[in-house]
Formats: sequence, C-alpha cells, structure tokens
Amino acid sequence: MCFERVEYIQYYQTFINKKEIFKVKKLIIISLLLFISCAQEDLTDKLTGKWKVTLADINGEGYSDLSIQSFKESEEKTTYHLNADKTLRFDLGTGDLQKFIGSWSYNPSREVLSLGFGKGMNENYKIETLTESELVIKSTGRKESVVLHFKKLTE
Repeated sequence: MCFERVEYIQYYQTFINKKEIFKVKKLIIISLLLFISCAQEDLTDKLTGKWKVTLADINGEGYSDLSIQSFKESEEKTTYHLNADKTLRFDLGTGDLQKFIGSWSYNPSREVLSLGFGKGMNENYKIETLTESELVIKSTGRKESVVLHFKKLTE
C-alpha cells in the first residue's frame, strides 16, 4: 500500500510539473506573438491625414537641372490627403483639391506606402521615418531616387 502511495505521489508531481511546463511554454508563445504583432504595427492610422511636402529631393541620370528644379518646386507646394477610406487627393498649392482621386495603401511587412494614380500607375515608397507629425518616404527606381519629407497638417 505504501509503495502505491509513493508511486501515486510521484505520478502526481510529474503531472503537475508537466502542467506547469506547459503553462510556461504557453506564456512564452503568447509573449512572442504579442511582440511580433507590435513589431509589425499597422501604421495606417498614423498615415491617414493631410501631409504637406516640406522637402523634395530627386537624384538620377538623364534629368536636366531645370527638370529637377521644376519637380522640387512643384512637389514642395503639394499637400497629399491620405483619407481613411484609402482615397488619395492632392492640393497642388492652390488650396483646392484636384478632381483626380487616387488610392493609397500600406504594407506593414515591407514598410511600404503605395500611391495609386489610376490605370496601373503605382509608386511604392519605403517609409524611412514616421512620427505623429513627420513622414519621410523614399522611392528608388532604376534611374532615379526620390525622397519626400512631409509635415502633418492639423485640421
């Protein structure tokens, strides 16, 4: 009888230890999943809003100085409206929105902001910096590199 009790107690202790180990493993897995999901935070809410271009920089072969200067001046007057419904609108410095309606999306795994201009014209920008008030994006094509710096406008 004593021998059976000892076996039962040992079995029970082993069972409890296995249960505790399972709980610890479960806690570690949940913690890792939470960490990963936070690391790949969806920045859609942060991106939504009005963004005024404060600095535009283009480098590339095949562009004249006049073309580059014209691009910079045009972009630095532009405000991008990234709306919550994923539509993209522009104010080219006049205070009026353009009639053209584009689209935008964000890919959290690649940290890429895609701007759609219709008929298959999409530009992908790597997000270099994103805070509550600042955005820096970079597009690198085969022949050019475009970096746009934005300041978020408050309503």
